[in-house]
Amino acid sequence: MKKIATVLLSASVLGSVSVLALGISAAQAASGTSEYVLDVDLNLGAGNAQNPIIVRNISNNKHVSNVNLKTQGTQLVIPATGLVQCADKQSVDYDKSRIYFGAIGMGGLDNINDSGALHQSTFHPSTKTRIGLGKWITEAGGSDSYSVPLDQIKNGHPAVRVDPVAEINKKLQAHLQGGGKAVDFYKANQTVSVSRTVSLAGWCEKNGLSKAGFETQTYQISIRYEGDSEVYDQAKIKQGLVQNNQQINHGLPFMLSSATFQPNMPHFIGKCVPDDNPKIRVNFNGNGKGVVDFIIEDNGSPVYSTAGVLYDSKNGDQSFDFYYPLKLKMSQKHDWKTINKTFEHGLTVKARFKDQKDINTNNWSSWKDFGAATWKHRCTPQVAVTSGQNGIGYQGQQDPTNPAVKPLRKPQPAPLVIDQIQAQPAKPKRQQVQAPE
Repeated sequence: MKKIATVLLSASVLGSVSVLALGISAAQAASGTSEYVLDVDLNLGAGNAQNPIIVRNISNNKHVSNVNLKTQGTQLVIPATGLVQCADKQSVDYDKSRIYFGAIGMGGLDNINDSGALHQSTFHPSTKTRIGLGKWITEAGGSDSYSVPLDQIKNGHPAVRVDPVAEINKKLQAHLQGGGKAVDFYKANQTVSVSRTVSLAGWCEKNGLSKAGFETQTYQISIRYEGDSEVYDQAKIKQGLVQNNQQINHGLPFMLSSATFQPNMPHFIGKCVPDDNPKIRVNFNGNGKGVVDFIIEDNGSPVYSTAGVLYDSKNGDQSFDFYYPLKLKMSQKHDWKTINKTFEHGLTVKARFKDQKDINTNNWSSWKDFGAATWKHRCTPQVAVTSGQNGIGYQGQQDPTNPAVKPLRKPQPAPLVIDQIQAQPAKPKRQQVQAPE
């Protein structure tokens, strides 16, 4: 089998899900071998376009503001076969195999690091072992597919997870931003395709010690929303309001149309422990009058929520500000303090809403994904400059809890002598203390 790319990463490097999830592009395969595993070969089907994941509107109320999307079915079945070939040694035998939804890599002691995968299962590929000089035996595998529970891959890193409803909502947002109408989108069939990584690992053993090898491949996943021809967006409007679009929107049942992050994201570049949390704005609009709950997620994990935001379309577009909890995250995640390393955060806005007339009921819409943006932070060395008679000094402030350079002692002024002539001291050489990188 031709190796397109080889990934041999230490366990410390593979501790980051983003390295595993994003280190393999859709056009590449990745593989790793060990002393006991000569080759691992994974073959996947071309994709599930002929049997896509189905999403439908299950709401009995067909008004566009009450659309409630739900995934049909519980499993993603991926056609898969594989081969694990043990080393060219008669004393090495096949041990076991596992298949993963997500990227994996080689860990310590020639084992597998699977921290980037969202699901794993036993798998039975074909195996090939040596039984004599130049003689090999191949045993047929017992697996021809990999069944993945959809609820177990719904959350996680954006490059790994598959949330069918969220993917359809992303396409809806693109449709709305392009000037389209939600009602037209929901009435028609919609298809979304995403590429995701599937991995196969195999172990061979000698004298009770197993060592592994692996291969990853990409698989194209199709999601289809089945259009609902009964969805509508018209409401009875008084004749006198027809010429005023704002009044028309105000007369419709409440619907949140968009919620997006500010265009110029306030990326954080500064000292490792910031004085204040960064403030980010979310702009939103809709039609009618109602109430909205918002959740802000960072790579699928909530970092902010606000409930009971009132909206009235007659007031036009609205916004709210939230503070990203960077100070808390810095105290929890030591690697975030790595100097001059840029961390990217995939932020998303989730929201649910209900009409003003339902304000005292629990008649909420389903949670929906709206805007998405990438926010970045980078920790940089801070330098304080002090000047005095003895020259200029630099004090690095990499981490207030562990200063890299000690403060320079403040120079003392020369004594003042009255009614005497005093020779001027020679100008001292310039002190230089290098700030930490």
